[in-house]
Amino acid sequence: MASMTISVDDNVKRNFSAFCNDVGLSASSLINVFMVTTARERRVPFTIAAPGAVRDEIAELESDIATSRREFAEGKGIPCDVVFDRLHEKLLAMKDKRSAV
Repeated sequence: MASMTISVDDNVKRNFSAFCNDVGLSASSLINVFMVTTARERRVPFTIAAPGAVRDEIAELESDIATSRREFAEGKGIPCDVVFDRLHEKLLAMKDKRSAV
């Protein structure tokens, strides 16, 4: 079994370790999974997101939808394109967060 030493920023290590804890893996295990899969498939093959973060983002989107429906019922009528643009921006942000991992 070979060993590897890498240097990372202290904040990156702290945040990475916290993420690994959130998804129930050790940092070493996650890096090993990443390396084996990447070497085998010759690409970065997956995205892992902490379950709590995804639930929070989904709840925020659901809240936005409820607000939009309430305002529409009250006659305020947010144009559909505005609602779509807001939701689309949030979905892209979620995708970017997942891709950054």
